[in-house]
Amino acid sequence: MRSEGKISEAESQIEVAEPIVNQLLTAIARQRGVIAAAAEATKLQIADAAAGHDAHSGGGTTVGLNFAAQSKQTSKCTITKETDTPNFATQPNFEQLTELKLTAETDIGKHLPTAKATITSSGSCSSGSGKQHIAQALASCQLAVGSTTDWAYTSMSEHSSSAATKLYKGDQRNQGCAEELDDSKIQDYSQKKLAKAICNYLKLNVKTLTPLAKESSEPLAVEPIVLKTVRNCDPDFATIENALDSSKNKVLKDYITDAYTRSQEFSQRSS
Repeated sequence: MRSEGKISEAESQIEVAEPIVNQLLTAIARQRGVIAAAAEATKLQIADAAAGHDAHSGGGTTVGLNFAAQSKQTSKCTITKETDTPNFATQPNFEQLTELKLTAETDIGKHLPTAKATITSSGSCSSGSGKQHIAQALASCQLAVGSTTDWAYTSMSEHSSSAATKLYKGDQRNQGCAEELDDSKIQDYSQKKLAKAICNYLKLNVKTLTPLAKESSEPLAVEPIVLKTVRNCDPDFATIENALDSSKNKVLKDYITDAYTRSQEFSQRSS
């Protein structure tokens, strides 16, 4: 019953690990969405609205200025597909991962390039900078019919998120998750939720399975799960009522022993 005990233990480990892994996958998918949104934001620039501005009819005293964010830039970066292997210059070592510093939802707007509109062919404008409103900047300006507006944009650049989020209380994962990752302190901080999910995942102590290549034929031939599997899958042994009955399963055990031995010999010759 040794193999059945191992299977039962493995099933228990899977039951414990599954929600932790799913939580991590959900947090990663959410962060990918934030990064994708930030990448799209780098394409945007503020410009005159496509429908134009609203001049007051009949020589009135009000003007409506309409602006819109338009996707005109080339994205600063390309998001790696989930099915692709990231082409890091240096592959990250998760054993050394102790903190996260990622793009936050509140930082998405900071990726938009700064826009500046310069109005030409005008005269008698007020002097000085730092005007808080368009009306203040245009005070006393005399705009001719041929006045133009020229837009200029800053070069796109990466934006560093705010403070990093620690994963552990110390610098090792066996020291437990950082206090700032307590559920009562996480609230809606997506970076902290991802950090908590990563911390919980890295704390998992899942046993590494031993490849069958390291087993020998004799122990396999008496393993209940192996005997049952071969008996159920091979019609030649369908007449054996009980695969575990030593008085009836000799031909089954001999078959397993011989088949695995020949398989190992073939593998050794091929390697």
